Amino acid sequence: MFTEGSDPRLIEFFLLMNLYHRISISATFLQYGINHFDILIRNNVTSFIKRLEVSDNTILLNITASTFYTNSAIYCHWKNIIY
Repeated sequence: MFTEGSDPRLIEFFLLMNLYHRISISATFLQYGINHFDILIRNNVTSFIKRLEVSDNTILLNITASTFYTNSAIYCHWKNIIY
């Protein structure tokens, strides 16, 4: 069924979903509504930014209101991931 050296996580996924090993993994992900990794990262980054910006923590409020935050490398990286 699988060759030696096959990724054990992939084997477990196929066994868990009771799939034949020659089925396209991308089609299977779509069929079961499993998000692509990039979508998961984008959703998590978006959620994290929202949590930072609506926090009641005074320190976080001051940081997120500053131009240092909006011009920082990490904030720019997050925006590139989202858009």
